[in-house]
Amino acid sequence: MKTIIAIELFILIALMATFQKALKEPIVEERRYIIVRTAYIQEVTVTAYAPVRNQTDSTPHVTATMTLAKPGRTCAVSRDLAKMGWLGKTLYIEGYGVWKAEDVMAKKWKKRIDLCMNPKQAKRFTPQKTWAIPLD
Repeated sequence: MKTIIAIELFILIALMATFQKALKEPIVEERRYIIVRTAYIQEVTVTAYAPVRNQTDSTPHVTATMTLAKPGRTCAVSRDLAKMGWLGKTLYIEGYGVWKAEDVMAKKWKKRIDLCMNPKQAKRFTPQKTWAIPLD
């Protein structure tokens, strides 16, 4: 009987010590987050273009980063976004997915991204406001 009471008392003291230690230490839950710097998230106007001469310069398939424009993958960013370091980066554009910023737009455009599409898709595209963020 005495040994049972001693064991119960020992367990009770151990639990109380653990509880007091837990109160002194902050409770930390293990969670996984994607940390995004809000300064990089930009509200942009998304438009579309086709790599043809009447919509680009004299070399419609060559981008500012000297790669070939690929419809469905390549996008052009306005010069203000290029100055922020977005040119050459992979971008996530809400509603459109992941695109590679390989070209720049004319100087007159601000906070704008031009998605490279085939001519039929580009003609039907309606400009929309959304947000974008560089991934790398």
